[in-house]
Amino acid sequence: MFWLLPYFIPLATLYEFEEYFRLLPPVLGIAVFLPMWLKTRKEAPRYVNKHFPRLVALTIGLFAGFSIFIVGLMALTGAARLAPESTDVPADLSWVRLLGVVILAPIAEELCYRGVTLNRLDWLTKWEAVLICAVLFALAHWELYRIINVLPFAILIGALYMKFRSIIAVIAGHSAYNLFVTISSVIDANAPQYVFPSVLGALAIISALCAYALVKLPGAARVEQ
Repeated sequence: MFWLLPYFIPLATLYEFEEYFRLLPPVLGIAVFLPMWLKTRKEAPRYVNKHFPRLVALTIGLFAGFSIFIVGLMALTGAARLAPESTDVPADLSWVRLLGVVILAPIAEELCYRGVTLNRLDWLTKWEAVLICAVLFALAHWELYRIINVLPFAILIGALYMKFRSIIAVIAGHSAYNLFVTISSVIDANAPQYVFPSVLGALAIISALCAYALVKLPGAARVEQ
């Protein structure tokens, strides 16, 4: 969506306030998909989850570790070389960039893909709906390396949503994923060599424990209306 802005905004203005203009797509996404999600929520079957605080905490821990796993996997397989140089994460992360990547984008994307799209695919089996939604989400990221990066994340978070039916939990997990992918890129580029493996190991252990706890945690219970 960002590439459409030069048609409406002078390039000089766009370059001067580029970071702020990058907040427009997620803000517009929230404005569009929040009312759609509220309507879909009323029409969809109701679910109750009695373990909500624990669910959110475990989801954050799972995707914090999963983000590092994806970064490491991309590096080991050489897929990271597919990334264009222009998308490299800068050494200094501004609050505007973090606001867009960590807060606004996860809210907009989860409302769209899990909150609305996944709920509308209820005529399919759960795994068919998760896979179709994940592919649509991955393709929306355009570049090949982003599609490869995002697809396993989308499958995992879709499966999590189908089990627990909590939009807040998947938004929290998505935010953790984006935050740690961004931070790991900065650490890898600027910190001493021993720091990244240490962070990787610690988060891998946390992620494994959270994944185990989520598997054991009872799913959301459907309430008959």
